[in-house]
Amino acid sequence: MTLAGIMKHMLFDPQIGWTPKLETFKLESDLDSEDIQGYPACGTGIAQVVNTVQKSETFTLTLSNADFDFIDFERLTGQKITDSTNIVLPQFSCHIIPNAAPYEISIAGLTSDQSLQITTQGVDAQHLLQQPEATATIEPGKFEVSAGKITFNAAQAGKQIGVNRFTTVAAAKTIGITNSPIGAVSFRGSILAPNAQNGVNEIYIPRATRSSGVSFGLGEASETQYKLNLTGGYTLPFVLWES
Repeated sequence: MTLAGIMKHMLFDPQIGWTPKLETFKLESDLDSEDIQGYPACGTGIAQVVNTVQKSETFTLTLSNADFDFIDFERLTGQKITDSTNIVLPQFSCHIIPNAAPYEISIAGLTSDQSLQITTQGVDAQHLLQQPEATATIEPGKFEVSAGKITFNAAQAGKQIGVNRFTTVAAAKTIGITNSPIGAVSFRGSILAPNAQNGVNEIYIPRATRSSGVSFGLGEASETQYKLNLTGGYTLPFVLWES
């Protein structure tokens, strides 16, 4: 069995969850069965299948989304967004070294004890080396860090550079610092049935558990899989109805 459609909402707490911009789903089943064989007459002839025993059936929900924002990463990673404070994170910025002395750029909050990675941009890109503060002469291809500024050699004048550094962020919404697993979710969607004659077909999944990792790249749709869990009062791990 395969069903496909559009997700309406997914909840991981009674009143917390996702309402997607455009997200499609596919529900598939995998039936594990075993054939019982017997002979046509008196143990002679070619054995035939006389019965098939259905041993188990697994239902898998696959969600696909090509347009997502930060809150969608909760579903993709299986972790809730949390509020973090005073966290050390990498920061990248672009600058142009002045053409005239003293060949300095200013960066607010920079301290002399910070270690930086700086690379010039363009066809002649190179990795610049950091030398100790208060060195008498800054050599070509090197730079010096002091409070609030970076100083370069004249050989790098006019070049565009990228600066990588670590800085302390006072507050940010994060995923991956505090362990806050989402666990089971519930799901509702509308089934796309091209030949449906009587309104919209709906599906409700009371409980599903994330069963796959996630991969997403530039221009690619993300996919997440969930295994459906049977709950009390149901004969299937989902409910279908016509609205």
